[in-house]
Amino acid sequence: MKAELPDTVRALIGPVKAALAAYASSFDSLAANILKSDELFWKSMIPQTVAMLEKVDKAEASLKHASDTTKTDTFANIDTTISMQEFIAGLALVLGVHHRLVCRPQHHQARCRP
Repeated sequence: MKAELPDTVRALIGPVKAALAAYASSFDSLAANILKSDELFWKSMIPQTVAMLEKVDKAEASLKHASDTTKTDTFANIDTTISMQEFIAGLALVLGVHHRLVCRPQHHQARCRP
């Protein structure tokens, strides 16, 4: 024996079937869009991100190399400057001693001027 459904329940069957059909359609659309989104992410965005990161790594390496080269050149220039200053100071010392010891006692001679 089959039980008869009450009229109130029978009246809800149509709207429930329509709601389920709309839900199924929405779910199918959502599932398709999720698959498209997933494909876009893995096949388009990830490769672009990897390429950008590789470019950033190359730029970073280039900047580090340039910085290291600049630092090396700067230290070399500082060493050269210090050497030149030491040479000039030594030369000034030698000329001063020469002037004091050689020229001062003989300041009356024309070759050494006071």
